[in-house]
Amino acid sequence: MSLLKYAAVAIVALSASPAVAGDPYAAGPDVLAAYKAYSVALNQGDAEAAAAAFAEKTYMVAGMTCTPNSPCLDREAVKANIEGWVGIRLKDRQVTEPQVLANMLVSRVEVVWDGIADMGIERIVGTDFVEAENGLLIRKIFIPDRNDEQTKNFLKIIADSQ
Repeated sequence: MSLLKYAAVAIVALSASPAVAGDPYAAGPDVLAAYKAYSVALNQGDAEAAAAAFAEKTYMVAGMTCTPNSPCLDREAVKANIEGWVGIRLKDRQVTEPQVLANMLVSRVEVVWDGIADMGIERIVGTDFVEAENGLLIRKIFIPDRNDEQTKNFLKIIADSQ
């Protein structure tokens, strides 16, 4: 499934189905617990613990090394990506409470790191689309908000540098 189709399915599913008792689509604790474990570990600079929240076979599109054209497909690649983030002291800050449906989660986040201000950027904003299975993350896709002025400027700087 393409990145945009996955995002669209997640958004429609999350907005259309309320979690009620007996609902087979009710929020499961696994995805939220795994996402929070990843986020806390990342923000504490613990790449090993952050990567441990992911299944061995996984799919990540986030950052400069796990791109839509070259996603990270296993825990070791995810760990290498996270180690790069830890090296620049990247921090994820949730802007909204995660929206959970069954094994999927959507969360709006701000991302900051050392050196971002040197680019004239305060933070970038985007949405995490996450899926879990058996208590581990099997998919994490970060989609930058191209309508946010700071994020748009950051993406332009990156595009102009390539």
